[in-house]
Amino acid sequence: SEAWQQHDVQELCRVMFDALEQKWKQTEQADLINQLYQGKLKDYVRCLECGYESWRIDTYLDIPLVIRPYGANQAFASVEEALHAFIQPEILDGANQYFCERCKKKCDARKGLRFLHFPYLLTLQLKRFDFDYTTMHRIKLNDRMTFPEELDMGSFIDIEDEKSPQTVSCTDSGAENEGSCHSDQMSNDFSNDDGIDEGICLENNSAAERISKVVSEKNSLLYELFSVMVHSGSAAGGHYYACIKSFSDDQWYSFNDQHVNKITHEDIKKTYGGTSGSRGYYSSAFASSTNAYMLIYRLKDTTRNAKFLEVNEYPEHIKRLVEKEKELEEQEKR
Repeated sequence: SEAWQQHDVQELCRVMFDALEQKWKQTEQADLINQLYQGKLKDYVRCLECGYESWRIDTYLDIPLVIRPYGANQAFASVEEALHAFIQPEILDGANQYFCERCKKKCDARKGLRFLHFPYLLTLQLKRFDFDYTTMHRIKLNDRMTFPEELDMGSFIDIEDEKSPQTVSCTDSGAENEGSCHSDQMSNDFSNDDGIDEGICLENNSAAERISKVVSEKNSLLYELFSVMVHSGSAAGGHYYACIKSFSDDQWYSFNDQHVNKITHEDIKKTYGGTSGSRGYYSSAFASSTNAYMLIYRLKDTTRNAKFLEVNEYPEHIKRLVEKEKELEEQEKR
């Protein structure tokens, strides 16, 4: 029913994933989307008086990154800076104090997110669409935000969280969590405070084994950029197209409607947005309206990284379609 509706790219991905999961029910591919795209994080609140921590485990398919923080006069310079801001905890004090179950009173607390697991395919959504409360209109933020071709996510896994005596780790399996561990399927809203539960689940592995596992994961979290979704236009309307890299020869291609063209690394850098000048609050008004909106990285893992199929390995019906397409192209050239 949603096939002919116009969607934001992030929304379109979710609609497509839902459709694929429906199609793959009762097949060996039933959990493929989660296997490729799903990560886990901990949403926690820690009392600053006694150290007691309440938390829940959430899953995500993409990570939403703020371009310009609320009330700030300049944007984050890079994806790495935005990622650090994403997990930067906030202090709950004054009228926002947290009621501590151990202290039995309202206390100052630290609230934040910790990444527990990154997926094989890491999707970063750059939140370029915002709402201007001065004009009461939806706007697009064209500020410059750089992103690397190789992204090391090791620094975003928190080993100290595993070492903390106040925190008891819990492994979960989707909706089948036991005890007080609670898991919610999330899209791109990590700010819901409801349902934060005590971390009192137990698991068989020792703390030392968990820490060793996290350290090992930290050392093998290098990701390679292979897809950039680009938006050209304003908040009122625009056009999406994709830039995709071939892993076989590192060549980038632009997929813009029916047109497919080779592009360079410099073309990818042009999608950072902004101008070469100021990153100030008003820079978006004078910046290019063509910029990256969604990034997809693949984990560099030789045991999992698959090569593209050769033409002779295609299913027969795909081979016929390829041959038919080639024939049409030849006819157009004549």
